[in-house]
Amino acid sequence: FFPVTWACAYLFINLPVLMVLSGGVVGSFMLFLVVYVALHFKYTRTTLIQTSLLYDLAFWISITSIFGVGVYGVVRGLS
Repeated sequence: FFPVTWACAYLFINLPVLMVLSGGVVGSFMLFLVVYVALHFKYTRTTLIQTSLLYDLAFWISITSIFGVGVYGVVRGLS
């Protein structure tokens, strides 16, 4: 379904660079959704799983890096 949709969009828009950049910006915004869902899942579950300091450290490094890549993608895509 999606390849046909992208092919039709290319035929009507005919600006491949704009399509790639807009896809990158949308992908960057989806990274923010991933960060939100990970935080929501970790801190609002009814059944909490015991985690170690190493797990929490790796979780926050991951959240920070995903958020940073999202910000970079949005800034880079919109400039």
